[in-house]
Amino acid sequence: FWTDPACNRPPNGESFADVVARVRDWPLPTISSLIVCHAGVIRAFLAIALDLDPAVALRFQIPHASLTKLSLYDRQHWSITSVGLVAPD
Repeated sequence: FWTDPACNRPPNGESFADVVARVRDWPLPTISSLIVCHAGVIRAFLAIALDLDPAVALRFQIPHASLTKLSLYDRQHWSITSVGLVAPD
């Protein structure tokens, strides 16, 4: 698995490339939305927004309970405001 974690599937699981494909097929809202999700889904959105290979998107470190803000304009133009922002202690 770890020789190519973006493409290899764990037993009874999906690869990260599968996750990116699933997120890409998700119907995106036409209005502002707040999505609470796992770090893997955030990485998948970043891969889509930045047109990254899934293996490259796995390099993002997304802290627990952090804020990542992405905006989509005209269903094709992405803007990324923040990635993995955490509240100060």
